[in-house]
Amino acid sequence: MELRLWHVTSLEAAVRIKKEGFADSTGSYGFKTIELTGVWFSDRPLDGNEGIRNAEAAFIIKVPKDSIAEYEILDEMQSYREWCIPAELANKHFLDRTIYEPTLEAPWPESSQHIEPRALCIYLERRRLRERRRLRSARS
Repeated sequence: MELRLWHVTSLEAAVRIKKEGFADSTGSYGFKTIELTGVWFSDRPLDGNEGIRNAEAAFIIKVPKDSIAEYEILDEMQSYREWCIPAELANKHFLDRTIYEPTLEAPWPESSQHIEPRALCIYLERRRLRERRRLRSARS
């Protein structure tokens, strides 16, 4: 059986991931006694309500359920399932490099808009300019 897993990230990180693939990161991620290395995925797109900062873009991978069973993070208090998967394994199944962005009408795919790389670069540049203007006006 194949699972469809989501990796939610910032738009800037999405551009890098699309080009270079997933990269491992290491941290305690709120655990007191363990440190994990890998890439975080979930069975649905997560957002700020689940502690995801900059939930601006997402990737979807499809992986055989038995290949990721050992990487699942079990937490009965969550309404979703999560995995911390080694980047090498995630990249092996990273065949569709579509960047998805939530919209008000459709928070995430099936009907979410797909961002073309050029449009994404324009969007990021406009966002940077807006942020610079905001910071300048805050200083004045």
